Amino acid sequence: MSNKASTSKTKVEDPSSDVEILSGSESESDSGSDNVAAESTKGKGKQGASHKSCCTSSLEGLTQPYTSLAVAPPRVDKKKVKRPASDEDDTEESEDEEPATKKPKSTKKTTGRTSVTVGGLSAFYDMPLEIIAEICSHLNGTDIVRLSLSSRPIRALLLSPSSKTIWIIARRASGLPDLTSDNMNEIEYAQLAFLTNCQGCDNAKVPQADYFLRKRLCKTCRKAEWVKNPHYSAHYHRETRLCVALTPATAANFHAYGTNYRYASKADAEFVSKRLFELEAEDKAIDLENAPPPQAPSPFFNVFVPKVAPDPNLVKSSLLADYIEARKVLVAKMTVDGQAMHSAVVNLEATARVAKSEEKSKSEALGHQRRRAIETKVRALGWDHRDFTGTWKTSIYVNKAELLDDTIWENIKAPVLKLLEKSKATRLVAEAATRATYRQDRLRAPYYMLRCSDSSILVFNDFVHLPSVRPFWEAVGSVFDEAQWNAALPAVLIDIESQRASTRVNAIKLILAATTNQRLSNDPAAYPEATFSDAFFAAPTSFLFCTLPGCRHKPKRRMYYYGSGGSAPRNIFFGPFTALIDHQRQVHPYADISSLSNGHFELPQFMADTIDTLAESIGVDSQRLTTADLDSAWYVWSNSPSKSTKYWNWPELIDEIYHKLSNLRGNMELPVVQIQARKKAPPALSQAL
Repeated sequence: MSNKASTSKTKVEDPSSDVEILSGSESESDSGSDNVAAESTKGKGKQGASHKSCCTSSLEGLTQPYTSLAVAPPRVDKKKVKRPASDEDDTEESEDEEPATKKPKSTKKTTGRTSVTVGGLSAFYDMPLEIIAEICSHLNGTDIVRLSLSSRPIRALLLSPSSKTIWIIARRASGLPDLTSDNMNEIEYAQLAFLTNCQGCDNAKVPQADYFLRKRLCKTCRKAEWVKNPHYSAHYHRETRLCVALTPATAANFHAYGTNYRYASKADAEFVSKRLFELEAEDKAIDLENAPPPQAPSPFFNVFVPKVAPDPNLVKSSLLADYIEARKVLVAKMTVDGQAMHSAVVNLEATARVAKSEEKSKSEALGHQRRRAIETKVRALGWDHRDFTGTWKTSIYVNKAELLDDTIWENIKAPVLKLLEKSKATRLVAEAATRATYRQDRLRAPYYMLRCSDSSILVFNDFVHLPSVRPFWEAVGSVFDEAQWNAALPAVLIDIESQRASTRVNAIKLILAATTNQRLSNDPAAYPEATFSDAFFAAPTSFLFCTLPGCRHKPKRRMYYYGSGGSAPRNIFFGPFTALIDHQRQVHPYADISSLSNGHFELPQFMADTIDTLAESIGVDSQRLTTADLDSAWYVWSNSPSKSTKYWNWPELIDEIYHKLSNLRGNMELPVVQIQARKKAPPALSQAL
């Protein structure tokens, strides 16, 4: 090669640096730093060649190198190579053919990726390795691993063989022990110890790694990639268990460490088992080749032929035995390293928990001291200690872990006083509501007398909000007077009747809205009792659900036994309007209905459609459906979201459908119910409502 060629520049696209590399005499000074990737590639070739030998191949199969951290070799720019024209092509070329026109070059600037050596972190890449090591010595292992994944140049720098000291210093500073086995480098060790991503799916966060198998896997990946007792399976070689690393953890419960080492990596077990079968076959082939020829039998009958003694100098092949012994030594070292790493990590986690607890206690003590100092100052301004509630104990201004001085107090005084004003307003509203509740409780005795004499009386919370009852408790300082109550009793009865009529109209409108498409009027005269009588409410299509809290006792059914003294299980009420009013009066007389709308009942559209589906399944028109028709069959909910699909009576079915589909109002399908006829209807089943 000429001198001119030796001094030419060859642009090599290095994925880690994107810097032009000189070849020939001009790049002799930089040859040592630019061949890191080539040395790593050469090392990989040696590692692949070690598979051919039985002993050195034991270093592989237990832990695979992480390709995400491997240093990729430099990629050379692809250049177009012109194919030399042959003589035949020259002769066949036509003279009349027009020459090809070149495409004009675009003058538009291309916005490409700039070189990493221009600005930014260029000074960091030019630093000596000793300074970079000193900088990284102040970082923990997690920060260094994440730094190596931040950019390709930093990654190539930290993964170079000359940066091994950085990883060793970070690992020892974290308290992790040195390894006795040589099948894991410092980079893999750091990734196993400091990263939390699953190495199988890279999605789940795994707080703890298995240092015996040297993998960090989630529960799903452990069940897929671990194998239990590989020597018991005919798929694996009988000596596989002795040649692979085992862990005392289980695939299902990772934290259940025991004394039995049973689980191994499936990939390692398959690799080692395959190698064992190969070596066993090689041993048999070598022994068969070196064995003496078989002795020919005698041609004569009953003639004794003495046996030839085996050759004492003949040695059987021991490739399999040597491989097993080498693997045993490696597995023993890995087990010792795993125990050491696991103990170190457990101690580190315990130390971190203690330090975190101490820091939290110290922070809480400082916050408590600051809060007491602020409370002393605001009390001097005339505030009451009862205002130190609500967000007072969680505000950053009051509970910050920092001592209070005059400068800080002047800065936070305005927001602290604003917080106190809000807390005081909330306290006054709560105290007023509590005092109003005390005054309402004085009306429980007259309400009980009315409830015993009138079956249409409303629940207590509706009763106390009647216009004629409000003067007895609404005013602050009001006192219940029996004479005044007797004088106001006729007006109270009129308000009760008016409230009952209004509730009845609301129930009719709710039923018609769920079962018909007609336009509803707000005039109560449009719903006369002659048209909407008790017969209208007695139809199953007009039944209503009670929405008062505590109506359904389903969660208590599993713990309830008849005669145990507990409250009996109860479905949510579903029945006629008159029975609903009586149910609320008897079961929920003092229910808290402050957050509920007037009426305290509902009929969802999906439940009205369910009743129509039941009528269609039975073969009866929904307008003529009766409870006796529903009692004549038992039901199978085909598309039930739970395993329970069979119901022996329709109240149970209605209760389950209402409960399970109430939380799916925006995304649900109509229940598909199949019926099976009863031979004999149970007595008084309809009275189970």
